[in-house]
Amino acid sequence: MNIKNYTTKEAKAQEASEIWSEQIGKILPGNIDEIAKSKGALERKREVKSSTELLKVLLIYAVSTMSIRMLALCASVMNVSEMSDTAWRKKIVNSVLWLTIVLEYILPKPQTKVLPVDGAIYLIDGSSINQEGAKGTVHRIHMNYNLQTSMMEEIKVTDHHTAESIEHHTIRAGGIYIADAGYGKAKSLDYVIKHNADAIFRVSPNHISLYDVNGDKLDTVKLLSTKNKVVDFTCYMQDVKSKKMIPVRIIASKLPEDKQADAIKRKKRKSSKNQSTIKPETLLYAKWVVIATSLDDTYTANKILEIYRCRWQIELLFKRIKQHLKITKIRPASKKYVHALILLWLIIWVVVERQTIMAELCIIQKKMDLTRVSLWTLSSFFFFRVKMIIESVWTTLFDPFENIDLIFKCLQNHKSSRVTQYFLCHLTNFIAINTRLAA
Repeated sequence: MNIKNYTTKEAKAQEASEIWSEQIGKILPGNIDEIAKSKGALERKREVKSSTELLKVLLIYAVSTMSIRMLALCASVMNVSEMSDTAWRKKIVNSVLWLTIVLEYILPKPQTKVLPVDGAIYLIDGSSINQEGAKGTVHRIHMNYNLQTSMMEEIKVTDHHTAESIEHHTIRAGGIYIADAGYGKAKSLDYVIKHNADAIFRVSPNHISLYDVNGDKLDTVKLLSTKNKVVDFTCYMQDVKSKKMIPVRIIASKLPEDKQADAIKRKKRKSSKNQSTIKPETLLYAKWVVIATSLDDTYTANKILEIYRCRWQIELLFKRIKQHLKITKIRPASKKYVHALILLWLIIWVVVERQTIMAELCIIQKKMDLTRVSLWTLSSFFFFRVKMIIESVWTTLFDPFENIDLIFKCLQNHKSSRVTQYFLCHLTNFIAINTRLAA
């Protein structure tokens, strides 16, 4: 390669590095090296000297489909480390605590001063990612999304032993927390109320028991066997373990007829799949959206239902994360390895969300018509842009012919069979004998 090409290559590499620093590096903690050392991500300097360089390599691995062996080659090309693929696998596992802190740092911080008098609205939900191999191995992502700031405030990753729970999240006084039926339990309501906040949780009448002021059990079937489109009443829910009675307001909204038919069809399909008999009350409950809330009469039933309908936004967020990053299943690996990989995906997603929101604000400031652009498409564009920025850090440094010796070193098969060794030995002897005869 001549000097001109070499200079061009170095200039491109410098430009890619500057873009990375501007778009990603600037939002990272200033003491990222100290954090990495204290949490075991940088144990020995001879392996990887800088935590920033380590993060660059790990993000490249997360955003691409490369193998661990290709990751080792990538790190060598970038002059980050000459570690083997086995050593890199250990490095990924040892980075979990460090990546957790990095993710928490780059998540937007709530601005208490801009909250409305009646409190901010928080959407609580979780999503599961299946792992290939052993049946039932699932990893869960628990999220807390601030609807007012359009920002994710908390993210936690657990394995399948940890169920969805409101207790995974920090409850801020004055806030309104919305969640689906997985959280609709008396214990969850009580937890939110104790923190001086309010809850709007969807509940399944089949899985809760409601009581009147005298402690008598209410007949939910009778209450919902009505022609009214909305049912609104106060009662008590009982915590299964502590037997504590939690005051609650129940609001039930009847679905439109076409939605009722779809809901009943799903219930029947599930019952047939499980080879179980469907109960008449289950078909009745399928016609309703039932909500338990701690909000008082200052909020009308229709207003509460309107607030609850905002929950679909966090569902779209999970869909964007999984589809943009092409997450379907995770390859068989240890829990810590999977945990690290999910944290890297979420770090990439936070970067994308930040840029998407900045673009939305720019559109608003320029008084452009937001209805003319799909926020999904906008998010997709910024994801591919961030992906290209991450990958460009090493592709600009890579020359497949100049680096052929490095490629051979990193990608060669070290596990040659005994048969291959046997023939190589005899071939060497054959060449040696023929060389002597020729002499």
